[in-house]
Amino acid sequence: MIRIKLNDSILEKRSTKHAVTLISGNGIGPEVVGATCRIIEAAGVEMDWQEAEAGRKVFEKGIASGVPKETMDSLASTKLALKRPLETPVGHGGKSANVTLRKLFEAFATIRPVRELPGIETPFSGRGIDLVVVRENVEDLMPELSMGRRLTFPSA
Repeated sequence: MIRIKLNDSILEKRSTKHAVTLISGNGIGPEVVGATCRIIEAAGVEMDWQEAEAGRKVFEKGIASGVPKETMDSLASTKLALKRPLETPVGHGGKSANVTLRKLFEAFATIRPVRELPGIETPFSGRGIDLVVVRENVEDLMPELSMGRRLTFPSA
């Protein structure tokens, strides 16, 4: 156990490395993941990053799901991932690697807590905002949009 003094309080930190599957994604993903890893490590959390592939490069290798077996095995082992958005090439015709991962690991929803932070002024300050947005990921509109399908709505 490591003890850290911070602002007159003592925090206890277990000196355990956490195994995490790291999927950098596409576009700005690798840059953002790199910065995120540095922030986590600067906070003193020891990580055992297990780099894995998914998305565009995997589709280009001919793997139809966009997620190779090695990545699935790593995720099953670590049970934790740091993942950035994954690109599905236009004209691919299949579902995205994001949807494959969500369904495979039953990641039903994205949970996004939203609250006002003291001392940070925004156009919404003073309204007492404190809510949680739960976005369902595996049914309804998400898979349809990821398959490149256009949605049509009846006119009112």
